[in-house]
Amino acid sequence: TWATVTDNGKIGQVVSTAKTDTTSTASSSFVDVTGMTLDITPAAATSKILVMVQTYICGGSTANQPINLLRDSTVIGVADPAADYTMPFRQPGDAQNQYRFFNLATTFLDSPSTTSATTYKLQWKTNSGTLYLNRSVDEGGMGAGVNACSTITAMEVGA
Repeated sequence: TWATVTDNGKIGQVVSTAKTDTTSTASSSFVDVTGMTLDITPAAATSKILVMVQTYICGGSTANQPINLLRDSTVIGVADPAADYTMPFRQPGDAQNQYRFFNLATTFLDSPSTTSATTYKLQWKTNSGTLYLNRSVDEGGMGAGVNACSTITAMEVGA
């Protein structure tokens, strides 16, 4: 006999935020990335949430520029909690780095185990200089108005 088909693996609600403008930080402590937050309310406590992040970053130095993915106030998607961040990048130290976007992306299947509204967001800090989202450090070097679009998307997956 055939097994009964269930909702396992079916995609339920999808919530997405697209940030088309730019923002920056010079903070040496983790702060929220303006506009990179969304809320989703799982239909069942057994649901999983597939979170997909696509960002375009430029830093003003060759220092490490860490970014975190959080569920509410908890950092998720980190293999080693001592690492302190989800998505690190290090810009090359050459004469062209101020003109470059660096694509930082991550995908994480989360198990929030709740039916309450759950917030997913990004936080960032810079170890040196200023960090920019959706633009280069020297925007004039790329031509006026050349920017990117960063997104965060959450999809409920039936379990």
